[in-house]
Amino acid sequence: MQSFSHLLEDDIINNDIISLPIDENVSRIITLFSEYNTSFFPVVRNQRYVGVVSLWGLLKRGIYRKLKISSIIERIPSFPIDVSFERVLRTTVKNRIPGIVVTRNGKVEGIISQNDLLKNDKVKTRLHAVRVRGLLKHGNEYFLNVNDRIGKAKNFLIKNILEEVYVVNKQIKGIITATSMLEKVYTFSIRRSKRGEVAGRTEDIFSEKVYRILDSSYRVGRIDFPVTQVASMLCSYNISSLPVVNNEGMVEGIITRYNILRSIFREFKRKPFPVFIKGLYEGTDYVRKFIERKVYENIGSYSKKARILEVYVVIRASEKSSGKNLYRVSVNINLDKSVHSGFSEGWNLITVCLEAIKDAAFSLSKTRKRIKKKRLDRERIRHIVL
Repeated sequence: MQSFSHLLEDDIINNDIISLPIDENVSRIITLFSEYNTSFFPVVRNQRYVGVVSLWGLLKRGIYRKLKISSIIERIPSFPIDVSFERVLRTTVKNRIPGIVVTRNGKVEGIISQNDLLKNDKVKTRLHAVRVRGLLKHGNEYFLNVNDRIGKAKNFLIKNILEEVYVVNKQIKGIITATSMLEKVYTFSIRRSKRGEVAGRTEDIFSEKVYRILDSSYRVGRIDFPVTQVASMLCSYNISSLPVVNNEGMVEGIITRYNILRSIFREFKRKPFPVFIKGLYEGTDYVRKFIERKVYENIGSYSKKARILEVYVVIRASEKSSGKNLYRVSVNINLDKSVHSGFSEGWNLITVCLEAIKDAAFSLSKTRKRIKKKRLDRERIRHIVL
């Protein structure tokens, strides 16, 4: 397991996405969404980031004659390449946005979408703590029926920031994607001129029933699937949601990419780094939870600045002639560049664990104080020189 406070690795940034000039033709953008299999593109002016154009922005504004890309630009946060993974995840979840843009010296380096976050190892290693039933969204408001209009499908996608919506009548009948809707809208009632400009009206298709653009090719998850498998399917097929069915094929609910990321972020806020307890054979769940809680209480405050990878609590017990166990407990705090340790021994397991944890936390705190003192000394010297 890894800490979320690490800086971004290059493999999480999607560098294959092109940046669009602000005077790009809107009709060409529609085809690019399918070609690059993404939900948004960065927009640049003089090679500088100015915003994004997204599937939902196009659906919201509609397509009409002489539509300019500048009129559908949306602002989503951009971050320099040295931003932390935790900040990217927090921004995406808190603002419920499809992703963020990564820049280097003001120029677009790439994007990080929800899909890129979900398939990253930092998220995947925490999925075991999430339960499928806890993520399921139930109710008819998360699906359409065969008698609904295409306009309702459009509004559903915009409201929920999803890339697809499923049509259900007890069982799944098909799927409507945002990209297919844009393509159908564009070819159904709008024609291209030789210059690629858009002309015509789009309102007609939105009054049609959803079966006109229904696709029968879709994926489903099972209620007994582990979350890791559901997340793998979302990433593999680059979809934002997955319907979950029972053994009879009846729909139980839906799991979205956003809900998984939100659950992971909540888990991260509660447990900023993983704790491994080894050698605890006779301890109850209460003892294990107590040790975890004390680790987070004594060490958790250092997790952001110290970049803690994980904490190991190793318990060894040796039985003496009196019949009592002598406990030796070592605690190792693994950072990205160093390790801090604490040790204690005694007859009471709880007391010995607490002393070892505090010993390791004290070692870490001394290092943090030295680093702070060196920084203040450099500031004083710089002030004197200036």
